[in-house]
Amino acid sequence: MKKMKRTFAVAILLAMLVGTLGGCGTTADKTGNAVNTADTSSTATAAPTDAAVTEATPTPAAPETLDTFKFVATEPNTLNMIESNSNLDTYVFYLTSAMLYRSIDGVVTPELCDTMVVSDDKTTYTYTIKDAVYSDGTKITAADFVYYLVKKYLTSENYSYFVGGEDTYNNSLDTCEGIYAVDESTFVVTLVSPIVTFDGQLEVYPLQQAFVEAKGDALGGTPADLLYSGPYILTEWVVGSSMTFVKNDTYINAATLFPTANLKLVVSSDASTTYSMYANGEVDAIVNVNKDLYELIDHADCTYYSADSIWGIEYNTTGFTYTDGDGFISRGDEVTALMQNLNFRKALSNAIDRSAVAAVVDPTSTAADRYVSGSVKGTSADVAYVDEYTLENTVPLEGDAEAAVAYLNAALSELGYTDVSELPEISFLTFDSASQSMYVETVVSLWKSVLGLENITINLQPIQSAIMSMVYMNYDIYLQQLSVNPDDMLEQLGYWKTTGGVSDVAGFQASGAPSFMVSMHADEAYDTLVTDAYTEFDDAARFAMVQQAEQLLYDSYVFFPAMMGGGYYATKSYVEGYVGAYSENGYGFANLVVYAH
Repeated sequence: MKKMKRTFAVAILLAMLVGTLGGCGTTADKTGNAVNTADTSSTATAAPTDAAVTEATPTPAAPETLDTFKFVATEPNTLNMIESNSNLDTYVFYLTSAMLYRSIDGVVTPELCDTMVVSDDKTTYTYTIKDAVYSDGTKITAADFVYYLVKKYLTSENYSYFVGGEDTYNNSLDTCEGIYAVDESTFVVTLVSPIVTFDGQLEVYPLQQAFVEAKGDALGGTPADLLYSGPYILTEWVVGSSMTFVKNDTYINAATLFPTANLKLVVSSDASTTYSMYANGEVDAIVNVNKDLYELIDHADCTYYSADSIWGIEYNTTGFTYTDGDGFISRGDEVTALMQNLNFRKALSNAIDRSAVAAVVDPTSTAADRYVSGSVKGTSADVAYVDEYTLENTVPLEGDAEAAVAYLNAALSELGYTDVSELPEISFLTFDSASQSMYVETVVSLWKSVLGLENITINLQPIQSAIMSMVYMNYDIYLQQLSVNPDDMLEQLGYWKTTGGVSDVAGFQASGAPSFMVSMHADEAYDTLVTDAYTEFDDAARFAMVQQAEQLLYDSYVFFPAMMGGGYYATKSYVEGYVGAYSENGYGFANLVVYAH
């Protein structure tokens, strides 16, 4: 729970834990250090004095470093901290904002936190913060952290765990009874009861309320509409092209971290263009090397990452969509009835050979049959949770064509159709990117060959547009991608609580909307299991709750697990200290050095 990771559909991102394939250049290549630094031998000379003279070999000069690092990555969707729902945004916030605690090379350490005092019952966390300022010289105060926590950290997945959190969230308040500032340098966070995944090391940002209110809807729209307290200042953002950052001298750790003075994020979605830039030295790194790029780039430059993100087929069972002028309205059409039919969702899910699709789309990823990462340990370090606590009645990874046809026939009968040709047209929404489009095209092809369905159209949209279409429920089926936090196995399950950030992404429940506006996954037993598991400190009992919740989610077929992400990032041999973004909850440039080449 310590990370604010409510993220939607960010597959290209998806997550980067450091692993190595072949290596990315040697230390000697990057530093240029000589093996011997001095010659201590002596030689007698024929000089008149006949004295022994010792000549020491000069110590080589330190290798020259460059002040600019250029990398290919996907630009954020928005830099409005209040509206942000994507890790693409978080990676930039990591560069532009200071943090209470910051993950550096995979280790979470205090940044602006000076002290954290925890009560004996582990419900009250009192923080004092260090003296620090924003780039305009304004002092960062405890109230700034309180404002961010109240406006962004109290998500639909976790608000009920904080004193006063439910009232604050449901009524969109700027204050919370259990999260408050004592003075300029002290604030308090109070839990309703101890939470097993809450250690108090909050990787959150300061956010000044006066600045946010003064900017209004313009917040984060341009570099001038951001308040900077982190390692870098965004100086230019050419949407669809590039982002330019320069080092922020007022950042509290400017003297010891983030040594590279200038960063340039280059936007490129075309594999051949990206490869050309990398091969020609126009960029020094590629954040995400997809299948096409991997076939072109020297594998010695590539590092493998395990994404800890899950891809899944999401079915819109709410029956609502958004239209300008009318807001969210009930569709009440044949498509709604079709998507709400459990047998139809089972038919689609059983028809997918997830192992084959994953192999075709991205050989570095694996087919997924669970909602929890396989890296999460069970009751002992020797066994993974997913192996110790298995699910029943799941769909084989290779699919089940016979069962799929049977479920389809049952759905047709229940809905009054005699043939698949009578079914209404269904829209499958996804990103207009190589990996997503390939995945969706492959799945739609399977649906056609196994079930005879020719009524499913593919709706490719740019990332930002696709995410907004999902939020506004303008889709029937969606290739959803969610972070899978190995530190908090309940986080992704929380997305699917009745008021969860994905199940109820439009906020129907939290806004007090009429009861007929239901979430995609509305299950009281599920909500109770996930909520109670957060406060259950006995591992075996907690894991049993998670297992039951997983089974309920699986049986609903509102989000069918498809693939756990993975891939490569690439760096030139003269780059040292780069850490894959997804292990950092931000771009891992804290110790990045670019050597002259």
